[in-house]
Amino acid sequence: MSKERGEQIALIVIAILAVCAGSYYLVLRPQWAKWQRVGAERETVEAELDAAETKARNLMRLQGQSGTLQAQVMQNEKLLLVGGSFTECLAIIKRAAEIAGLNLRNVRPRDDVGLIARGNAYGERWVAVDTIAAYHTIGKWMQEIEATSPFIRIVDLTVRANRSTSAGGEHDAFITIGFLVKRDQP
Repeated sequence: MSKERGEQIALIVIAILAVCAGSYYLVLRPQWAKWQRVGAERETVEAELDAAETKARNLMRLQGQSGTLQAQVMQNEKLLLVGGSFTECLAIIKRAAEIAGLNLRNVRPRDDVGLIARGNAYGERWVAVDTIAAYHTIGKWMQEIEATSPFIRIVDLTVRANRSTSAGGEHDAFITIGFLVKRDQP
C-alpha cells in the first residue's frame, strides 16, 4: 500500500504543480501584463495631465497679456489723429520744436502726395519741414516728434552742410514727416 500511497502523493503533487502552472499562465501572467499596461497608461495620462495643466497656465498668462495689449492698443488709439488735418499735424510739429529748441523755417503739407491709403480706415498724411539747425538739434527734434506717437515717422531727411562760418554750425535740413491718420469715413 505504501507504493500506491506514494503514487497518489506524487499524482497530488503533480496535480498541484499543474494547477499552479496553469494558474500562473492563465491568470497571473495575463493579470501582470494588464498591470504593466495600466502602469504605462497611468504614466501617459499623468504626462498628458501635466501638459494640459501647463497649457492652461500658459492660456491664463496669455489672456492676461492680451488684456494688457488691448489696453495699450486702446491707449495708442487715442494718439491717432482722426481726420489728420494739417493744423493738427502742425501743432505736434511745433510742440516738438519748442521742446528741442528748433527754429522752424517753413512747414507745409505735401499736397503733391495727398493722403496715402494705408488700409480701409487709415491713411498717411505727409508734412514737409524746412529748417536751419545744428545736427544735434535736428536729432533731438526728430526724437521728440517720434516719441509723441507711434503713428508718426520720419519719411525723408535731407541735410545740406553749410560750409560758411557765418552759419555757426547750422545746416539746412529738409524733413518729410508721415502722420498715420484715421479717416473720417472709411
